Amino acid sequence: MREAFALTGRMVIALLAGLVMLGFGVIGVAAQQATPVSGIAANPEPTASSDTPMQTAQRESPSVEAQQADGTVNVTIQDGNLDPVPGACLLMEGQAGESSYQCDGREDGVADGKLRFIIPPGDYNLVVARAPVGYISGTNVSLSLGAGLTVQVTIDLQPGGRAVFVTTVDENDQPVSEACYSIFIALEFGQRGELVSSNCAPPPGDPDDGSVSFPGIAPGNYIAVQTRAPIGHVLADETPFSVPADGTGPIIVTVVSSAFIL
Repeated sequence: MREAFALTGRMVIALLAGLVMLGFGVIGVAAQQATPVSGIAANPEPTASSDTPMQTAQRESPSVEAQQADGTVNVTIQDGNLDPVPGACLLMEGQAGESSYQCDGREDGVADGKLRFIIPPGDYNLVVARAPVGYISGTNVSLSLGAGLTVQVTIDLQPGGRAVFVTTVDENDQPVSEACYSIFIALEFGQRGELVSSNCAPPPGDPDDGSVSFPGIAPGNYIAVQTRAPIGHVLADETPFSVPADGTGPIIVTVVSSAFIL
């Protein structure tokens, strides 16, 4: 009987000792899972290395300066035989309202049928605002220019057209100078179509300072719009006119510009 009790007591002690060791093992495993190893966090936050897609995208993204860099438009003016036609004046108009006006040979003294525009990126409309004598004005070309890019434009001018002279007078039918005009194609109900040509009167003192010339206007219906009034005058009303298909002489358009009333 005493031996049975002694055996039972030893079994209880052994069982308790096993439970104690098991508890220490569970605690050790939990501590090992929760404790950083060699200074490395248990749940480290992801960081962008030099090869991560995020940093690579940042390196490849163009800078603000690159996105806004001016582009270049090289324009060649030629005839139907692909020969250069010197002396044209071109107007470049952007959708945001900006514009640039250049005449072949005016800046560098070399009229060779080639012009260059250095302008901000965007969408533009290029107009042959003044064709050389013997050629038709008003060719329109739409183009898109990317930042830092170069666009080549070639314009084939067609022979023909007639000269139009817009003369500005006051209420007393006396010529006045320093006016500027643009000519548009006339649409139905008096609406303006595409821009055909644009020019200003010569400076005061010039024999033709009261007249604005537009060479190379093709037959059709047009609207003369005064874009700058003579000094001391208000802008004149739009003036419709026509260029007939027959005939070769100049077309004279008279515009009355009223003086300011104080």
